[in-house]
Amino acid sequence: MRPGTNRQWLDLGVFVLAVGGAIGVWKLASQNRELRAALVAADSRAVEAMVRDRLVGTSVPLSFLALDEPDPGDAHLIWLVDIEHCPSCLAGAHPAWNALGEDASLRRHLVVFEEDEVPEAVRRTLRGTKVTSASREELDAAFGSRLPSTKLLVDGDGIVLLADSRAGVSECDWSFEAQVGALRGTLASGVIRSQRQQP
Repeated sequence: MRPGTNRQWLDLGVFVLAVGGAIGVWKLASQNRELRAALVAADSRAVEAMVRDRLVGTSVPLSFLALDEPDPGDAHLIWLVDIEHCPSCLAGAHPAWNALGEDASLRRHLVVFEEDEVPEAVRRTLRGTKVTSASREELDAAFGSRLPSTKLLVDGDGIVLLADSRAGVSECDWSFEAQVGALRGTLASGVIRSQRQQP
């Protein structure tokens, strides 16, 4: 074999190795991105579960809700929203929330930070909902750390029966309000999970 031919084969071998290496690096980078996304999603679910587990069974001072005359027979659906970190949380229609208005013994509350402004359109959309505000310190003292959209079902004694805490509004395919409605006999259980996820 001539020396020039050897050089060509060597160059071709180096080129093939370089291409193979580039493809390998690209595949590893792609797998790394997928793994990171899965870890972030798992971490988010773990935080949600930790907040939920911590809240269920705790006591909420009903004085926090600024009720004129608390009725021990009433239950409370409390929605804590950090509008700054979840501006889309209050957007859109809230049919399950409003359907719970049929439950005469369930009081619905929307609580935001003092510095947050609840648009008038949202106040009209969330029919029959008492809208209040509190300082960050008051909310932290009453509920501890939580994600920007936190919903609680609280009994007449102030005990949290159910809780859900999420970073945004579209992170799951099930509705906390529909779950509350099904448990209280206001809504059919079939509406808890969106139809696209039904088996």
